[in-house]
Amino acid sequence: MNQRFTSLIIIGFIIGLVFTTNTDADDTKTQKIIISPFAGGYLFEGQQVMGGNALYGLNLEYQFSKHWAVRMGGAYGEFQHAYNDTKYFADHFEDVDAMIGYLDLKFIYPIFNNVEPYLLFGGGDLNLDLKDNDQEHFPFIKYGAGLTIKLNDYLGIWGEFSHHLVHEDQEIINESGDKYRNNALYVGGLSFYFGEGSNLSRYQQASTQNIYQAEPVPNVPREDILYDIDGNPWDSDGDGVNEQKDRCAGTPSGVPVDTNGCPFDKDKDGVFDYRDHCKDTERYVTVDKFGCPKDSDGDGVYDMEDNCPDTPNEAIVDIKGCPMDADGDGVFDGVDQCPKTMQGLPVDLKGCPRLEKTITFSLNIIFKSNSSKVDSQYFGELKKLSAMMKKYPKTRVVIEAHTDNIGSRMANLKLSQRRADSVRHFLIDYFHIDPYRIEAVGFGEEKPIADNRTKSGRQKNRRAVAILSNK
Repeated sequence: MNQRFTSLIIIGFIIGLVFTTNTDADDTKTQKIIISPFAGGYLFEGQQVMGGNALYGLNLEYQFSKHWAVRMGGAYGEFQHAYNDTKYFADHFEDVDAMIGYLDLKFIYPIFNNVEPYLLFGGGDLNLDLKDNDQEHFPFIKYGAGLTIKLNDYLGIWGEFSHHLVHEDQEIINESGDKYRNNALYVGGLSFYFGEGSNLSRYQQASTQNIYQAEPVPNVPREDILYDIDGNPWDSDGDGVNEQKDRCAGTPSGVPVDTNGCPFDKDKDGVFDYRDHCKDTERYVTVDKFGCPKDSDGDGVYDMEDNCPDTPNEAIVDIKGCPMDADGDGVFDGVDQCPKTMQGLPVDLKGCPRLEKTITFSLNIIFKSNSSKVDSQYFGELKKLSAMMKKYPKTRVVIEAHTDNIGSRMANLKLSQRRADSVRHFLIDYFHIDPYRIEAVGFGEEKPIADNRTKSGRQKNRRAVAILSNK
């Protein structure tokens, strides 16, 4: 299966390279080498239970035409892998080193003077040193998109997001079929350019060709033209319009202008096109400094249509720009971390129900002597507890388990811990309660509630108690 997976990567690169043979001869002028250090993060699909710190890496890229480039790169990061120890019924974490190597083909589509969005396709290998797993190398194919902003001929900044389709070899664990994981990489960094002139210079040269051309220098001085001390027509900003007629002196170099020497403003919003991020704004709409309709509260509804211009950050709004509150608890959707709260329950500032005080549940679970198994007849007891935890999703519970005094203190302490763990796993497996909300503690024979000298007293002491409280 690894051979077929690798073949798919190779075929994709061959198709891309063949396509690039049709590029124009003039594109050879754009050839350059780019070195790009970066930092970012790597997202693992749910069941892998991976989390950790940032990734750091380096790309080496060769751009061989205006639109095409090949790139190789690598990254390193440290992650934590969560797994369940079935022997001790406990969750554990292990540190995992991750190394990623890849080879990409990029299609670049320059816009404006210094902005280069691009698409990419490639493949590589994800190396994870996992415990109890014979597979360390996970091949993948990837595709994604990014954006580069060139600051000058030698330096740029960029960001990128890519989807990784990661293959797991099921034959290693004696299973058939193919298995894939959907992972993702997001990075940002700097780019250092080496080689012939950058695209920025070419764009400025191309724009300069379209600038309004000044009238030729007359043989006889004209009264309607200002001249400098050398007798040449005076044009301080170099836009091709004489100073006497130029209504917009100081226009940046390379910006196209009209016959009055002013940059174009297509939508007439008062922001020149070279600075306008929204060139098709409707007439009479108030705009910001970037030429886009104003949205003072940042809710996505322009001020001219916003009935609630002071919406709090992160709140979800309707088409009129007003916050919504689906469960009617007084906390706006988007800010509300518990958007389906039952009506009438008191909530905190994040919209989640809270207990007014700690609640202790006496679980009527009787364990057999020297046993930690939870009998199915006590399903109803644990169902009541799970219902309360789902009603109050920001609570946590401590399961306390106890024994009688038959046997040694150490043996009873271990037995009580197994009983508490057994109740905990029952809540996780049958009622799907988040494991991180449940703590299990065994007290052995230290806290009896009945006389251990009688059979009925010992039976009562073999018990479990749940203490529910706010986080």
